[in-house]
Amino acid sequence: MKKHAGALVAVAVHLIALAGLLSRNWNLFERRLADPRTGQDPWGSPHLAREVLPPDPDVAAIQRSLEEKDEIAQAIIDGRMTLVKAAARFRAINASRPPAWPDRLDLYPGQTDEERVCRQVIRYVESKLADQPDASTILARLESELQAHLAAHGAIHGRNCPALAPQESAD
Repeated sequence: MKKHAGALVAVAVHLIALAGLLSRNWNLFERRLADPRTGQDPWGSPHLAREVLPPDPDVAAIQRSLEEKDEIAQAIIDGRMTLVKAAARFRAINASRPPAWPDRLDLYPGQTDEERVCRQVIRYVESKLADQPDASTILARLESELQAHLAAHGAIHGRNCPALAPQESAD
């Protein structure tokens, strides 16, 4: 009997700990579901109004940059924008990112940052073309644009592609 009592106490302790953990996680879950304008959870309860956190400006900036990149990718897909023009816009977007969220051009191959931005654009467009039948045609067009520029200039630099030159700050 003492053996079973010890096991029951251990189970009870574990259940209490689990209940506390679930309760804490449920509160976090409810807080995430709260409408930021009203503070009400999806069930209409206003008790979370004082717990709603203000939006993070860095997250909003990243969201805007992704929306802009989506628009650029669509313009490329539609044939309304060249790779170099898109890369210039991506470079400006990358420069406006919050310091805590730096762009990672080192993830892309290339001799210069300008070339790496072009490759970033190509990969971004590729991600938007996941299941589209004309994906290979569009990606081949972009790669051809890049190779033509490399063949003509040896590398992509601000001096041979002014649109991609880093912008000087007006300090």
